Amino acid sequence: MLAKNTRASVTTVAVALITGVIVALLVALMPTPAQAQSGDVLRLLSIHVRDITNDEGDGADEPYIEVDGNNVWDAGNTNDHLSSGTTRRIDVSVPISGANVSVQAWEADGGRQHLINPDDLIGQFSAVYTDGTEKTEPLGKPGEVAYDITYAVDRASPLTNNAPPEMLDLRPAPGSSTQNRTPLISATVRDNQTDLSESDIKFFVDGNAETFSYEKVSDKLTYQSAELAAGQHTVRIEATDAPPPQGLQTVKNWSFTVENTSTPPPGGGPGINNPPTIVPIAPAPSSSTQNRTPLISATVRDAETDLDGTAIKLFVDGIERTASYDKASDKLTYQSAKLAPGQHTVRIEATDASGLKGQNTWKFKVVRR
Repeated sequence: MLAKNTRASVTTVAVALITGVIVALLVALMPTPAQAQSGDVLRLLSIHVRDITNDEGDGADEPYIEVDGNNVWDAGNTNDHLSSGTTRRIDVSVPISGANVSVQAWEADGGRQHLINPDDLIGQFSAVYTDGTEKTEPLGKPGEVAYDITYAVDRASPLTNNAPPEMLDLRPAPGSSTQNRTPLISATVRDNQTDLSESDIKFFVDGNAETFSYEKVSDKLTYQSAELAAGQHTVRIEATDAPPPQGLQTVKNWSFTVENTSTPPPGGGPGINNPPTIVPIAPAPSSSTQNRTPLISATVRDAETDLDGTAIKLFVDGIERTASYDKASDKLTYQSAKLAPGQHTVRIEATDASGLKGQNTWKFKVVRR
């Protein structure tokens, strides 16, 4: 009887050992989750609010999302606040430069509370390669707030060895000056893998989209400008080599100056007209501010014309805004709405009674506390 029990025990142990070995082999042979890698594209698709705190006393908290520490989406840029049960599309694509891609969800404390406490980190996760399949990550703080962030990570075909378009031979040259009031603006815009066309390119002068010509044989983009006011002007070109999400984009910004060619006689004299002058005051050009609702101001005056508010236009990030103009002090002011963290562009245009236009464009940055 003892020998029989001993044999049964040995058999049981052997079966257990064999089973353990088989399970270990199966686990070892299972494919590990693919990591994201350089060249992949992270697509943030949507954010769903399961529960949201409302403890500042001035409306719902405003979530925003950072990827590797860079702000890529901010609910504060919209006028409708998120509330429990709502879903918002994000549709933001971010190129990936490494295997570990950190996605963080934050809540911006509004009103006076923001002056006391910093923004709240709701949660974070590392995005993994999904081969374009949507994946949802829950983030939140128990009893306070809960979000679901849906994303996907795509990878270009390894056979394409794709690179973004390149832009060369910028004219007028960046930072240069010209006396030509109607300069020809041009650039070489090409892609090593894709035969670009006009539909793949967007072109802007002083923030305004313009119609241009593109010669596919020479990769040459040209734009014959209308008469430009004396002062600085900006050019922006965007080129994408394929539709999203696989498409790679290159953006080039530069500026040049049109010189004032009006030369008054010695000692001045009547009949000499110059365009209005615009001198930025605040925020100063290339400066940074933690104030998300800064007062934007400039001195706008004309030597020959008594300007008024109807002759002046102010644009913030390409959108015209209603500003106030004090004729006595020549000061133009605009109290901005809440701006997202990052760089912002101000453009002011002023036209005198004879139709001469002055313009100035500058940039400043809003930084987080």
